[in-house]
Amino acid sequence: MTDFYSVPDESVVTRDVDAEDLVLTKSIHQADQACALPSRRDRLGRSKAGTCPVSTIITTCECRPEFIRCNSDRDCPENQKCCSEGCGCRTSCVPPVQEHYSNPIKHAPPTDICSMPEDRGLCLGAIPRWWYNRVTNRCQSFIYGGCRGNQNNFKTLIECANRCRRNSYRPGDGLRI
Repeated sequence: MTDFYSVPDESVVTRDVDAEDLVLTKSIHQADQACALPSRRDRLGRSKAGTCPVSTIITTCECRPEFIRCNSDRDCPENQKCCSEGCGCRTSCVPPVQEHYSNPIKHAPPTDICSMPEDRGLCLGAIPRWWYNRVTNRCQSFIYGGCRGNQNNFKTLIECANRCRRNSYRPGDGLRI
């Protein structure tokens, strides 16, 4: 369990109760990084197999205890891992992804992100984003919730087009949405 509290000079102190470690940081950003670190037990090699899914989320967040739903892999059921939801402090138990595709017959290669479906994610934010629709061969706007989702999630139309269209966008092109 990790506690968060402020001290008079506006620093943030985090305390890992299991390890009795104290970390004094000078900013909320550093506190986000501190709470994203694996627990001491996980650092000692007692974490579960697999890795956390890669997050493409860019958000601002506060390091508050109510956002932490797990502190280490041992808090999660079965083979699930304790992973950040994108801002460091918000953690939850999720199924792991495998690190390598060692046997191509048993494991499919990673999916082309431009073929992934539109995915709003699990959170309730309202962030304008773009996704590539393989059926229409066009980038389309959608509202992203702010966490989870998939990688077919671009900040701008130009990023979407440059990644997914056969001919990349060049300034002056008449790009249709």
